[in-house]
Amino acid sequence: KTFKEIDELREAHLQTQQDAASDMVKRHAESHVIEDAKFAVGDFVLVKNYGRKKLEPHWYGPLEVVRVTPLSTYQLRWGDGVPKEDLVHQDRLKLAKAPNDATQRKAWFSKTRFAMESVRDNNDDGLPDESLENDEDR
Repeated sequence: KTFKEIDELREAHLQTQQDAASDMVKRHAESHVIEDAKFAVGDFVLVKNYGRKKLEPHWYGPLEVVRVTPLSTYQLRWGDGVPKEDLVHQDRLKLAKAPNDATQRKAWFSKTRFAMESVRDNNDDGLPDESLENDEDR
């Protein structure tokens, strides 16, 4: 084959590789479309508890959606009106089925909120404080 034919084959091969790469990028972009918001303001959601310990629940909540922000994140608040400090992405949320009765809903909110806080803040391991033991030894 001549040099001209070899150059034409190389150019055709490069063009085929570029087309394949372009198609691959296009397929990837089409398959990773940012989803629209799954939840609306006023919906009740449960939040995935990724930092949980062995006996803690997998989900905590319910929390009420207060605001939908860009990039599918949500501002939430507890049932007693206290806002959750950080935004939560929709991948960590699932819809909670809240009771219709206001009294039941209030009990539901307070029970789960305080249960989560007591699990997180409970430092009482049943052992005596070290400071008391040190004072008795002296």
